[in-house]
Amino acid sequence: MLKNILLIPLFFLLVQCSTNQTTTSGKQLKGKIISLVKMTKTFRLKTKKKTYLVNYSDKTNFENCKGPAGLKPPTKVSITVDENMVAKSIRVLLVDLPKEMIITTDEIVDLMDSKKKFFIGDARPKKKYNIGHIRGSFFTPPSLLKKDFSVLPKDKNTLLIFYCGGTSCPLSPNAAKIASTHGWKNVKVYVAGYPAWKDEMYPVYVKSNVVSKKLNKHSVIIDTREKVGRHIKRAVHFSTSKLEAMHEKYSANKTPKKKRFLPKLKFKKAPIFLYANDPGSDEVIEAYEYLSYWGYKKIAIVDTSFKKWVKKGLPTCTKKIGNNIVYVKKLVIGAVKIAEFVDAAKNGSAYIIDVRTDKEVQSGVIKGSIHIPYTQLSDNLNKIPKDKKVILHCAGGARASMGYDLLKEKGFKNISFLDGSFINIVQEHKLEI
Repeated sequence: MLKNILLIPLFFLLVQCSTNQTTTSGKQLKGKIISLVKMTKTFRLKTKKKTYLVNYSDKTNFENCKGPAGLKPPTKVSITVDENMVAKSIRVLLVDLPKEMIITTDEIVDLMDSKKKFFIGDARPKKKYNIGHIRGSFFTPPSLLKKDFSVLPKDKNTLLIFYCGGTSCPLSPNAAKIASTHGWKNVKVYVAGYPAWKDEMYPVYVKSNVVSKKLNKHSVIIDTREKVGRHIKRAVHFSTSKLEAMHEKYSANKTPKKKRFLPKLKFKKAPIFLYANDPGSDEVIEAYEYLSYWGYKKIAIVDTSFKKWVKKGLPTCTKKIGNNIVYVKKLVIGAVKIAEFVDAAKNGSAYIIDVRTDKEVQSGVIKGSIHIPYTQLSDNLNKIPKDKKVILHCAGGARASMGYDLLKEKGFKNISFLDGSFINIVQEHKLEI
C-alpha cells in the first residue's frame, strides 16, 4: 500500500523509445517488437523514427526474459546490434514498481476463491478487452480514467487490481497511478498480466453483447452442454464429455499438441466462444482447458448463462444442433484471398515471391515463382516489379506479412501476402511445385 503521495513517481520507470545512439560496442536501439519469426531468428523493431529488421543468434545475450520466448509482440526492448544488424544483447524493458504494489497470478486466484471483495480493472484497449478478459474485470484504460473514474468503487479502501498486456506494458501502472492520485489507498498491479493468466490456462471471458455481433463464419461458437434443445444461433455442439473423449484418444495415441484439432478447424487462431448453462461451471471451464491445451489461441467463455442470453433477446435457434464447423478466416490487412493465390499459382495472374529460406525451398517451389529469402528482400528490391501484382508467401504467413510491411515502406503498392499454411494450400488445391 502507498503511504504517501511522494511514492507516485515510482509507479512507472519504463524506458521509452528514444533517438538511436551509436557506441563503441555497437548501435543501440529502443522500441517495441512488432513481429517475430523464430524459424529465421528474425524480428522487426519499431522505434520512434524507423522500423528495423534485426536478427538474433545463439550468442545473443537476453536480459529480463528467457530467450526468444520472451519477445512476443508488442514487447518493449533495448538492444545493441552489430554492423550486420545482429543483436548482441536484447533487454526487455520492465515496469518498475514497489514490491508491495505487485500482485501475482496465484494471489489473484486465492482472492477469487476466498470471495473477498476487490475490484479488478483491465487497462488494455477496448479491442483487446472484447476478445477476452479476466472474469469480473472492468474496462479501465488510463485514457478513460483520466476523464472519468466513476467505474471505480466508491469505497476508497477497496483493493484495486489493474492488469494489461504483460511485464513491459505501461497501461496498468498508469491506471494504478491515476487511481492512487485520486485517493484510492489499496492499489496493486498484476504486472504479469493477461499473457500470464492465459499461459496458466485460467479461463477468460467475453461479454454476451460482443459475442452476439460475431455470430458469423469468421467465428466458432460451441455449446458445451450435454443435452441441447434451443441454442445460440450458428452454434455447434461439442459437449465437454465429447471433448474429454477426444482428448483421451489424442493422449493415448501420443498425438502432439500441434496436431490436436477440432474437426475442420486446423487454424489455431480462430476466435472460439464457449458457453453452457452456467459460465462458471466446471463443464465449460474444462472445455476451455482442453482446447487451450490443444493450442487454440483465441478461446473465451461467454460471460452469461444461456438462460440470460435468451432473456436478453439475443439470437437463438430451435433447429437441431449439429457439429459441422464452418469457419472462414477473416483476412487481415494485406492478406490475399486463397482463391487469388491459387489462380496466380496456376495461371500466372500475379508475381509470386517465395520468402522462405534456402533450406525450405529444397522441398519445392510454386512453378514460375521467384525465391528471395525474407532476410534478403531489402537487398533485392530491383528484382520485384512495381507494375505487376505481387504476392509474397512463406511457410505459415509470418515472414510473408513482415515482407509485405517492408515492401510497403519501400513504396510498393500492388502487393499482398498469403496468410496461412503454404503446404496445406498446395495439397488442398493440388498446386504444381
